[in-house]
Amino acid sequence: MSAAIASRSRMSGSVAMLMTVSAMALLSPTPLLASSIEGAWRITRVAPLSGESSTTARNSLIGQAVRFANDRVAGPAPLSCEQATWETNLSPPEGLFQGNFSQSSHEAAKSQALVHGLWRFPIPGYTLSCSSGLFHLHRPERATLLTAIDGQVWTLQRLSPQLLAANTPESVVQELLENWLNPPAGFEPAALSRVERWLTPKLQRRISVYFSVPGKPDDAPAINGDPFTDSQEALPDSSFPQPTSIHPEPSPAFVCNSLMAIVYAAFSICSKGMATVGKLMTFNIPTVAR
Repeated sequence: MSAAIASRSRMSGSVAMLMTVSAMALLSPTPLLASSIEGAWRITRVAPLSGESSTTARNSLIGQAVRFANDRVAGPAPLSCEQATWETNLSPPEGLFQGNFSQSSHEAAKSQALVHGLWRFPIPGYTLSCSSGLFHLHRPERATLLTAIDGQVWTLQRLSPQLLAANTPESVVQELLENWLNPPAGFEPAALSRVERWLTPKLQRRISVYFSVPGKPDDAPAINGDPFTDSQEALPDSSFPQPTSIHPEPSPAFVCNSLMAIVYAAFSICSKGMATVGKLMTFNIPTVAR
């Protein structure tokens, strides 16, 4: 009997350890740092560090490639550099973007970070020191890097092969949306000028005719919203949808569902183990006649 209880105790301890290790693997930020960032990335968003909305044209960086190697970085200045050295780090809200949020309270810094899609702390990342300066790159997800340069936050994405390839349907749509949503705007002539090269001459003429006819003040316009994103209003700057990555990071819902699956598996192991112990305790060993 005592042996059965001891076996059951060891089984419970093993299950608890399994659940703890699995939960830590799902939630820990450190596995991201073990994944290499070498290779090609793409700038998909550029937004003011302050989080304030801006209508200033800032599309020259959008779509440009950044390539990381052990000792150099190739990309737009000033991020392009030689003699690169890397250190890993974990940043609290106040330490993000080279301490730009350090003058704020902890809660205020978290709110500022949320504007740029950062909400799980500490954020894993890298300190890049090279010939052109010192850069902090934050890696909230496996396929996402953020860095602040000259008051702007650059978002870099490691895209899927379909989005990286030239002239595929996926890459064309990706490039159009990157330019249309940087910065987000309504269906207006100034905003449409950013995506003219993706529109046929016939469509451009029809758009010109549409804007040449004045609308009635009390009536909703015929195009009421954003036809490119199928939304009623212009998207805020912080809601720019990120493209599908090669290794998408688990969402909170995925983590919760995974933990529930672990708990269910643990209970199944316990139930089977208890049933086996019960059978052993009630099993009668036959007496061998001598």
